[in-house]
Amino acid sequence: MPPNPNSKSPTEDATGDVICIADQFHFSSFYSSTNLAGLEDDDSVSTPTAIARRPSRSDSMSIIGPEEQVNGDARLKPHTIANPDRVKLKFYSNVLGDNSTFIHYGKWDGLDQDQPGAYGRASEAMTDYMYNLSMSLLPHRMDSNDVNYIDLGSGTGASAIHLVQKHEATISKATCLNLCKEQNDMAIDTAAEMDMTDRIDVVEASFEEIPFEENQYDLAFSQDAFIHALTKKKVYAEAYRVTKPGGAFVFCDLMCGDNPDLTVQELAQFAERNRINDWLNPSQIIKTCEEVGFKDVKFINLTTDLRISFQLMLKKVTFVLEHGDSHPNSSRVLLMNYRDSICRRITQIERGVFKWGVIHARKPVFMELTVKTPVPFVKTNHLIIDVNKVSQKVEEGQEANVVVVDILKKMPKEQIDALPSTVELLITMSAGLDHIDLDACKAKGIIVKQSGRDAITNHVIQYTLCFITLGLRDAFNQLGVAFPSKGWNLNWNCEGKSLTSCTIGIVGLGLIAKGLIAEIRKLAPDTRIIYTVPKQRRDFDVESKLKLEYVAELTDLASQCDVLLPLCSLNKSTEHLIDKEILGCLKPEAGIINVSRGKVVDTDALTEALENKSIRYAILDCTYPEPLPADHPLWKKDNCFIFPHYATNTMDVREKLVTDIQPII
Repeated sequence: MPPNPNSKSPTEDATGDVICIADQFHFSSFYSSTNLAGLEDDDSVSTPTAIARRPSRSDSMSIIGPEEQVNGDARLKPHTIANPDRVKLKFYSNVLGDNSTFIHYGKWDGLDQDQPGAYGRASEAMTDYMYNLSMSLLPHRMDSNDVNYIDLGSGTGASAIHLVQKHEATISKATCLNLCKEQNDMAIDTAAEMDMTDRIDVVEASFEEIPFEENQYDLAFSQDAFIHALTKKKVYAEAYRVTKPGGAFVFCDLMCGDNPDLTVQELAQFAERNRINDWLNPSQIIKTCEEVGFKDVKFINLTTDLRISFQLMLKKVTFVLEHGDSHPNSSRVLLMNYRDSICRRITQIERGVFKWGVIHARKPVFMELTVKTPVPFVKTNHLIIDVNKVSQKVEEGQEANVVVVDILKKMPKEQIDALPSTVELLITMSAGLDHIDLDACKAKGIIVKQSGRDAITNHVIQYTLCFITLGLRDAFNQLGVAFPSKGWNLNWNCEGKSLTSCTIGIVGLGLIAKGLIAEIRKLAPDTRIIYTVPKQRRDFDVESKLKLEYVAELTDLASQCDVLLPLCSLNKSTEHLIDKEILGCLKPEAGIINVSRGKVVDTDALTEALENKSIRYAILDCTYPEPLPADHPLWKKDNCFIFPHYATNTMDVREKLVTDIQPII
């Protein structure tokens, strides 16, 4: 039977034997040059040598402590091991009966410990648990196909390879950062065997000095590695630096216990004997993460799962000792030493000497409002920091990640180029984008988004639908026309057309165009609707769904329609798209409605067409120039109806322009 873990004295339980910190409470430090049966090869044999640099995860440091007697056999002082990870994997195979390449502690929810390979499945389950937790913190990236994350202290790369393979539709790249060359070689070999070298980068470096620029990764991720750090604050600061604004930092690790019954001296002695630098408890880790800039830092206690892991190891080692094949005496001594050490670990867990769990945090986003918002901006998300309101100290240390503009704030190339390198997102409170140099944004890697987009779209659709009906019925020309007191009959003033009997010609097939067509279909299912876009942008699915007819040439479309609706964006190819030629193709009884951008229509050509009455009417919500000069002839045309760019002028839209900013971020 295994020794009782509770039989040790409190002091011995708290400090116990010295653990191999470079091997993180694992077993490889318990092997000497005489290996367990079945593990004899050169991987695990070396003599102790002086380490000229600071210890890292790849170093296996021998246990230092007094020799003890175990069942009459001298407790051996193991030698340094050249390749501890391969010894670990062999230990899993020979003692735990597990061929997994996962060497992290596991999560045991719903797993049967007695099933073969249970330890590896629990370790894999822990990796999945942490990834799912990470993505729950990044809802804006859940449906993405280009998630980029870094595994700090990645070991053999098993976790990264598993996640990239399992989530190939989401993760585009995983960077494995690790100091140990042998571990990295294993990761490279495995990635190559699985044909994943284009999605797995293996980098030999320290997580205390990450060799990448800032704001690179959606997620900084680590399993059971930071315990080896000389200074945890430096590690957390490096993770903060390389994480994108709004990104997540998620890691599991062994942490100092916070049992008030343990003295500071006991905990310090435990850390010293196990060569742990910067031994922090969960509350101290949370505070340190917050000090480097992270927000919403929380701890999830999984120490119960750690205890199960040790109990399974104890059970397996005890079984080998009692029922296994005959081993050389030195191997039995090593297993007995290991069994006794596991018992102490279990006791230390129960006494609260150390904990194990997950820390998760978010990197905040620094936002700059370059214009006055139409309604007050009320920040409800603590991850968003308004640099317009922060103290000078913060403002000097943190430049904006997000810049907010409106339609009046012109953003040409020189303005885009002058933005700080930290800017990744430009939000405009407008439907149009013609005030922004999109090519310059693309060249600088800046994403452009529009706030209030749904509200704007719905308002423009409703507004335009009214104009179509009023235009077809010649309603604006009826303002002030008196109802006849005598001589009225059924044929009086009935030259207008119905929505059902007309042909509507639409230029463009964006959100507004498709939404408008859908609304027309509800009112007049049989209305003929024709549209034109460049041939490469023709949409057969939408044509079928909305009963559209495609017309390749704009001149052909203009000649067939009763009302012409340019619903395209303004760019170099659409400037003056509706020119004299197109207006000349319209039927005399046809009209034009412009709710897009004024410059899409050639104002001089339109003025001439209305003057000559070659078209019936024009309804303009936008003009070029805007506003028109007071003496412009269009103001005096009785068949031209000009509105003050009014399609979205409701408080509903103004509020959505502002409240949408935070969800976009």
